[in-house]
Amino acid sequence: MRTSLRAGLALLVLVAAALPARRARACGTCSVGDPTLTAFGAGLPARHRVRAVAALRTRRETVTEGAARLELRERRLELGLAWAPSDRWVLSALVPVVHQRVTWPNLAEERRWGLGDAALQARGVLWRDRGFAPAHVLSGLVGLELPTASDLARAEQLASDDAQPGSRSWDPTAGLAYAFFGGAFSLQSAATLLVPLSEGFGGRRPGPTLRLLALGQWQPHEVIGFRLGATARVDGRDRVDGARDAQSGGALVKGTAGLLLAPHPRLLLEARASLPVWQERRGGHEDGFAMFLGGILELH
Repeated sequence: MRTSLRAGLALLVLVAAALPARRARACGTCSVGDPTLTAFGAGLPARHRVRAVAALRTRRETVTEGAARLELRERRLELGLAWAPSDRWVLSALVPVVHQRVTWPNLAEERRWGLGDAALQARGVLWRDRGFAPAHVLSGLVGLELPTASDLARAEQLASDDAQPGSRSWDPTAGLAYAFFGGAFSLQSAATLLVPLSEGFGGRRPGPTLRLLALGQWQPHEVIGFRLGATARVDGRDRVDGARDAQSGGALVKGTAGLLLAPHPRLLLEARASLPVWQERRGGHEDGFAMFLGGILELH
């Protein structure tokens, strides 16, 4: 945990150091008529706006099969870029670099690096209650997760597919997002369906996944906002050699809390923690505590 915090703080310092020393231009949120601080991929589109993100995610997962137990601790560095070609569309790309520490059932410990599955997404505004400074915004989401994950499996070990940095399959996504902007209070929600089209690691074809998000935000000052909400995931069963895997799939609900901080008009920092409040997953899977530390830099 201490290593993750040090790495996250170092990441934020590097992002802040990238800012020019000269006086910043007007803030990007002003161009859309709303001062609400928004995380990467959630802001109102502003023509030609370009944002870059560097984020560190940490998570813990265990997989138990009989008396054998695998423990995975993962740190994921995500580098992304978002560009708005118009006031209705935002295009984004995200590439994860993954570090894993795996404790195998025989208590042997392994540390390894690799790429995760890169992701592309397009978000388009379907409806807003007014053109400038809208209070209600409904958006459509389409995307594709690419099979770029490195193969880090050890075939002789239990549940090696579960310790991979991604699925390594072609996974299109589609969904809807709703945002409310009401002065100091705002709401972000989304529902996204992921349907894998191909087999991934070990001839396994992942099942469809429904992802849900609801986050409320209170912003008492223009430079800081506090967030509280929940995320949920429902996983369908995987298929191996055409047959359903009875030890896969399930559901998970996490509570999440965090804050957004804008120390500079062009820089936004985010810290967030989440903890499972309910989970029912097959195959002995159990999620643990997760953290997110990130910096978003407005380039244009």
